[in-house]
Amino acid sequence: MSSTVSAASGSALREHVHDVVDDDLRAVIAYSGSGSIEYVYLRPGLNYQLEQESTEARDDILEELLVESLAKSTSEDSFDLGSLNCAVRFFDDATVVHCIVSEGAGVAFSLEPGTLLANQSLLDDCLEIVGIDAPASAE
Repeated sequence: MSSTVSAASGSALREHVHDVVDDDLRAVIAYSGSGSIEYVYLRPGLNYQLEQESTEARDDILEELLVESLAKSTSEDSFDLGSLNCAVRFFDDATVVHCIVSEGAGVAFSLEPGTLLANQSLLDDCLEIVGIDAPASAE
């Protein structure tokens, strides 16, 4: 997957998520296995060291996302529950959603705490935007 496809997905995702949650969207990052990373959106007013291309924080985030996406098939085999579409991490200060488009490529975004839980359909919408078939929701 090329970084331009991932960046386009990231831009569409940013637009949708921002429309739904407004200023609760903190950041959107698109990356590819070639090592490219694009900060599609960084909410103004937050203190980001990530805006500098060569920061250690930028490299750490890219490495974390790549490792998680490269482990996609291993996770799928281990859990035997179908495709791994995304990973969600709830931190004290933010929720991070990592949409794994393919091994080595994806889009991640962060929200203010509690925002994802208050917007249940948001995750399925985001998976669809980046081209991942969302699992059928239980009704």
